[in-house]
Amino acid sequence: MIQQIIEDVAEQFNVDPIDIVHPHGKTGRDISTSRYVCAFLLKNKLPMDKIAALLGRRNDQYGYAAVKRVQTRSQEDHSFYMKVLKLSERFGVGF
Repeated sequence: MIQQIIEDVAEQFNVDPIDIVHPHGKTGRDISTSRYVCAFLLKNKLPMDKIAALLGRRNDQYGYAAVKRVQTRSQEDHSFYMKVLKLSERFGVGF
């Protein structure tokens, strides 16, 4: 399930799944967005510190900040919201 979430998010945002999880992977808006969407989708499946580690982040608070970022951006950007909604429904994650 975790691997499928990462792969589906990568496909939705047109990034390489390796860049989402690699601690020294490429940077860029789409990769950052993909990371925090993954964190959002994993929020009920893993502890927040495990999410941060999985996504190559050192800060245990990353997961909490990522979830908040998804919620905030979803209110401001309809296109983004629709992408996250589609993924959320697929993996049974609520806002």
